[in-house]
Amino acid sequence: MKKTAIRSLAAALSLGLMVMAGCGTSAPQRDGPATYPVSGTVTQGGAPVTGATVRFERADGSQASTGRTDSQGKYILATFEAGDGAPAGDYRVTIVKIKGPEESAAVPEDDPNYKGAEESPAEGEEVEYRNLLPEKYASVETSGLTATVTEGPNNLDFQLE
Repeated sequence: MKKTAIRSLAAALSLGLMVMAGCGTSAPQRDGPATYPVSGTVTQGGAPVTGATVRFERADGSQASTGRTDSQGKYILATFEAGDGAPAGDYRVTIVKIKGPEESAAVPEDDPNYKGAEESPAEGEEVEYRNLLPEKYASVETSGLTATVTEGPNNLDFQLE
């Protein structure tokens, strides 16, 4: 009788462990096409372009993938989640580097002109944003930049004038 109870308990524990193993915390499945890694470097006059936004857009405008250049001009594209790349296909590319108002952190907190990071500009105050790269690269119509993403890793560099 004891052996039967022990066997039953062992079988129940084994079954329980198998069920638990099958209920793991796998990553949720996402809708959408497969993506492939896309990275590269953006340079202008041989120097890396830092802090620029690189945008790949399908010719029909149905999908876009973006990345931001680091201090060495390197970018990694994302479509659905960070670093996942882009679906295979042909793209038109834009690259912009936007400069906004000076950072409020440059003004000491005890200065009467200090604006906390949460504060927006005062009503009526004009805020100027400008693109530090040639304007032609800001539009898919004028950039002249294209890319083809294929299955597998893609290294796509851009040299700006």
